[in-house]
Amino acid sequence: MTVKITVLGLGLIGTSIGLALADETDQLLRVGHDPSMERNNRAKKIGAFEDTHLQLFKALDNADVIILALPHDQIYETLKLIAPELKPETIILDTSPVQVQDIEWAKELLSPEVYFLSFTPSLNPDLLANLDDDPENATAELFKRGMVFITAPSNTSEEAYKLASDLSILLGAAPFFADAWETDGLSAAVHMLPKFTSAALVNATMNQPGWQEARKLAGAAYAQSTRPALNLDEADAYGEMALSNRDNMVRVLDNLIAELYNIRQAVSENNADAVKDFLSQAKDNRLSWQYEREKANWGIEEKPELPTSRDFMGRLFGIRKQKKNN
Repeated sequence: MTVKITVLGLGLIGTSIGLALADETDQLLRVGHDPSMERNNRAKKIGAFEDTHLQLFKALDNADVIILALPHDQIYETLKLIAPELKPETIILDTSPVQVQDIEWAKELLSPEVYFLSFTPSLNPDLLANLDDDPENATAELFKRGMVFITAPSNTSEEAYKLASDLSILLGAAPFFADAWETDGLSAAVHMLPKFTSAALVNATMNQPGWQEARKLAGAAYAQSTRPALNLDEADAYGEMALSNRDNMVRVLDNLIAELYNIRQAVSENNADAVKDFLSQAKDNRLSWQYEREKANWGIEEKPELPTSRDFMGRLFGIRKQKKNN
């Protein structure tokens, strides 16, 4: 018996998941789906999946685990579309940074016999400097030394949690069981705010009369600071992720505005000490985070025991047995 894992969305995250599970093919069948024929063909060619399908329901047929690696504005419609086709005890893992909204959608659309868990990865610190969302950057190393934030509704089976934990370890990441509301707050600050800040910088500079000349001078600092504006999390409905996490986004935007106001006042008042302190503190904080992120030692005293693909079979058997006994 094999466990069929279907990944929907063959971008950076989805394709890297397939690559990271390449050593587990004795018991795992990796299947991918993307509406792009080019992505399907490439993912299969590089060995990320045993098979890929342009047709969604062919990829989903008899899947045990479904991983959503989709733009956020496609989550609701995808769940609505696939819900009638899912067999009981199917486990859905959603890699989106927004958790509360997606869990609510899952409660609305999915059968109680289908388990839905948020499965939000943080990535390998060694790859962060030059990483963007291009599928060409997909690698089996993407999740190594990272973490996966796992949340789910309160009635989720313990075996489903364990399966999600096992998968994160197989990917090379440490599982971290979190609160969905808290995680959304963190995501607003470190995932969405940089992109909004980047977009604001682009608009604040390129919409000014002097841009025709300034564009010739713009260099590395401008390119690096505006790069996040290119890596959006939606396919078409840009900003939907922020609106789905509205309260947290307003809070972190207010924090940013307050910091900008502080430095504006210091510059306006020609307060050299305040400007120096502002920039020095930012540099020190940035270096501190970089050191901690590269070290990737978050107080986890023992490295989780590496599960095998057979553990997946045991988890799924446990879930199905539990359902039959209820």
